[in-house]
Amino acid sequence: MSARRVGDRFVVGDVLGSGGMSSIHRGTDERLGEEVAIKFLRQSLTSDPVVRERFRREATALAKLRHPGIVSVLDFGEADGELYLVLELLRGRTLEERLFEGALAPVAAAPIFDQLLAALELCHEAGVVHRDIKPSNVMLTGPERVTLIDFGLARIETQEDTKLTETGTVHGTPSYMAPEQCRGHEVGPPADVYAVGVMLYEALSGAPPFGGDNAAVLMAQHLFAPPAPLPLLPRGLEAAILHALQKKPEDRPTARALRHELTSAFKGTDAATLAEEAAKQRVHMAGLPRSERALTGRPPAAKTEPMLAAPAATVGLWMSASNRSAELRGALGTAGFVVVLADGDEPPIADVVLASAKDGFERLRALGKRAFVLVDVGGPAETTRAIRAGAADMLLTSAPDADVVPKLQKVLRRVRRG
Repeated sequence: MSARRVGDRFVVGDVLGSGGMSSIHRGTDERLGEEVAIKFLRQSLTSDPVVRERFRREATALAKLRHPGIVSVLDFGEADGELYLVLELLRGRTLEERLFEGALAPVAAAPIFDQLLAALELCHEAGVVHRDIKPSNVMLTGPERVTLIDFGLARIETQEDTKLTETGTVHGTPSYMAPEQCRGHEVGPPADVYAVGVMLYEALSGAPPFGGDNAAVLMAQHLFAPPAPLPLLPRGLEAAILHALQKKPEDRPTARALRHELTSAFKGTDAATLAEEAAKQRVHMAGLPRSERALTGRPPAAKTEPMLAAPAATVGLWMSASNRSAELRGALGTAGFVVVLADGDEPPIADVVLASAKDGFERLRALGKRAFVLVDVGGPAETTRAIRAGAADMLLTSAPDADVVPKLQKVLRRVRRG
């Protein structure tokens, strides 16, 4: 049996790997005698005319991105009903595989992120947003080369793109998704910068800024929780990382600006001091419970003194009596809130309303633009519904009721700032 071919010169070989969207095969370029990688999109995706058109445009755009930090696209087309991309075959390991061994010393992190941001700078200038920046999509192919791979979720910013937008659909990997991605909004270059910020935080501290058991937990934290500070890193380096992790996309630097910030931060301190302070930060993070180092950036509510609400701050409990636990009422009272109860179709008049997902999502429309925190939120589907309903913050079912106090405090501060 003759070997399968795609295009006019590529022989398809063994499977190198597969995922939910595609499979990648080793291949051979018969014309040049070189090995390549051939990526096939799954039939379930290629049957969609919108996906087909986006694939064509994305493949064309990516073929024009000539940069040593971006995987080279050699060909694309369709064979036997399957869309395919032919890519250069990279040898090395991913940044994810390297991080399994432990955090990076700053002297090792500096060239990796400099090259990554240089590649992203070119992408963004060409109107390409990767949308899935993460350690497993960064290849370390040698001491002098870092390569960004897997543009399968990339979006091309063009005037005609308005017909192919996917607003309301969540794309990306939860651990590295920007807040606007978690909301299902259309994303731009700032989402890629946010993901780089997450990777920087993880690479230098030894732990990601946020963690959790499922996508709902991670999405809620990207949306609402501040990352824990990195006090043992040099101040300029910490500031650059936290700048990239700003919740609002307009508050983040561009890839070029972040690259310059990091260059200044790495140059501002000698290598020995950087290595020593980064090592201290990793020891510090490793000694903290996971809930303190990578969930909310603050100690759990049960371990802190209660935060007093401002005078006359009112919280409306708009939930059925069965959902008003004694712990919840006690936590609100201890924090000094004035509690207003309501159990019907009309929400209470209060500075912030506290509602329960157990009572359903439909009546939340009655809140209009009023600030509210939703508790008892379950899995990823309910998290998405809470976000779309306009929740200012949320508390998952698995979290203790006392944790709602700092969330209410944060929302109150936003409300009072206008």
